[in-house]
Amino acid sequence: LGLACEGKATQAPRARTRDKGPRPARERQARAMVQDTTALRKRWLALAQRLTVADGVAERWWRELSDRYSEPGRYYHTLDHLRELLVLSDAHAREIEERDALELAIWFHDIVYAVRGGGGGKNERDSAEAFRRFAAEATCLEAPLVECVARWVEATAEHKAAPDDSFDLKLFLDFDMMVPHTHTHTSNRFKSYPPHPQPLQPP
Repeated sequence: LGLACEGKATQAPRARTRDKGPRPARERQARAMVQDTTALRKRWLALAQRLTVADGVAERWWRELSDRYSEPGRYYHTLDHLRELLVLSDAHAREIEERDALELAIWFHDIVYAVRGGGGGKNERDSAEAFRRFAAEATCLEAPLVECVARWVEATAEHKAAPDDSFDLKLFLDFDMMVPHTHTHTSNRFKSYPPHPQPLQPP
């Protein structure tokens, strides 16, 4: 029954329906994020398999990579950034001589990223050291490959290559600095931007 108020009957208030889940747009975004992460994991495991890394080691380092690149406070050095670099490497596959070395450099070049205290090349040196730890645990990577990848990771501190450096290193440094035209981007590279629309190639 309605309650009388100044002579007028009022209706009982309608019960509010609880939001039972994300809206369709948010659902699509969530599914896309899961698909992207799944594709990245497959790509990492394919690389590990080519290098004959043990399955357990590969899975553990996938979790490490995924956790590191998903840390709070990262806006540019994220899993999206890795995916973009892999897309670029796919687009230039015919020009790349050392595919495995370049992909390893992509995966590890920003694994350590500290906003405070990481400048002056420290982030890059620490990232190279993280790669060396992976190589030591994997035990199957040859020393020249390990030193090559570590050097390329450290080179991202200044993004400069010597004239006699390999073309692969120059490509890698260009990839890391390249901003697809679909992005909005600021000079400090700390603001978020939309993900690159191109899919990863199958491993």
